[in-house]
Amino acid sequence: MNYCKAKLDKIETSKNIKSIIVDSQITIEELADMLGFGSPRVIYEWFNGSKLPSIESLYNLSKIYNMKMEDFLVMR
Repeated sequence: MNYCKAKLDKIETSKNIKSIIVDSQITIEELADMLGFGSPRVIYEWFNGSKLPSIESLYNLSKIYNMKMEDFLVMR
């Protein structure tokens, strides 16, 4: 079996998530509301790489942006 374990690049994933969100027509405040967050703080934490979306948030992002969950992730 020829398998090479992938590793999540957290910094590039954060940049990718930020790019997708900022380039969309949905404001960060609107997105926070759509995801059921009390404030957009957690989204800004995704942007600076201090946190990444939960699986549930990643799934919801994929539905909102009509993308696959893995399209938000950057692997190395």
